[in-house]
Amino acid sequence: MTGFWQLFSDGKIGTEKSSGRSSTYSTFELHPYQVAFSYQINGKTYFYAHSTDTLKWYIKELVDDGKIGNETASGSRENPYHVSFPFQIAGRTYYYAQNVDSNYWYIQELVEGGQLGEETDQGQWLNAYQVAFPFAINGRTFHYGHNTDSNYWFIQELLEGGKMGDETANGTWQNAHHVSFPYKIKDKHYIYMHNTTNRCWWISELLNGGMTGQETARGSWKNAFQVSIPFQIKETFYYYSHNVHTKHWYIQELTQDGKMGSKVANGTWRNSYPVIFAAKIKNKSFIYAQCYE
Repeated sequence: MTGFWQLFSDGKIGTEKSSGRSSTYSTFELHPYQVAFSYQINGKTYFYAHSTDTLKWYIKELVDDGKIGNETASGSRENPYHVSFPFQIAGRTYYYAQNVDSNYWYIQELVEGGQLGEETDQGQWLNAYQVAFPFAINGRTFHYGHNTDSNYWFIQELLEGGKMGDETANGTWQNAHHVSFPYKIKDKHYIYMHNTTNRCWWISELLNGGMTGQETARGSWKNAFQVSIPFQIKETFYYYSHNVHTKHWYIQELTQDGKMGSKVANGTWRNSYPVIFAAKIKNKSFIYAQCYE
């Protein structure tokens, strides 16, 4: 079952646009797609979904008012890829994917019309990196990876042509973070991290050259939140978090100095949504969610 909701300028979440098991959502209904992300090419918005159980994948367009449009491409992988994210360099769009069992990774181009292009790079890490995301500073794009068993992390540059570049920083956190995302407010870049076991969270600055800076905030939540995604509405930044066990969710503002702002909304869903991503469609923001029930 899937659903999607519009996000408004005050950080609040709108009425559910759609949900259920109609033919439009039959792909989600038949198989859980544990990996999903949105991306844009030439003003059109798409989302990629991959099942680590069946190995199937597909791309669909997201159209006016947040509706799910036609499928543009589909297929099946030889192996599951548990971690994936899109990124853009020099006007071209790519996605990175990693198998956390074999540690094999690859980069492939995403092209117009919601199609897959050529694979541009591949390799095999010495360790699994269960947390991974891209961030861009001053025209350079980087890949952040974190191993939640050893607490080790590294940053490596992503290059034009969809290539993996040199490592720029590495280290070991005091705590693992199972949920994490980067965000930018004006000229400041940050990374939010949350440990779902001891429920601590912290924010650190990201610096030019693919480096980490000082910690700017730290705290702990009463409950763990296994899903968190950032989003921007006009000039204000928020993030959405969801506990997949209690089904509770909240939205909170993020401030320019790397601190937590006010909580602007919260509630409890009827369903649990372990797969959630945000998407922009013609200057409107939406959250898309999938439950496995």
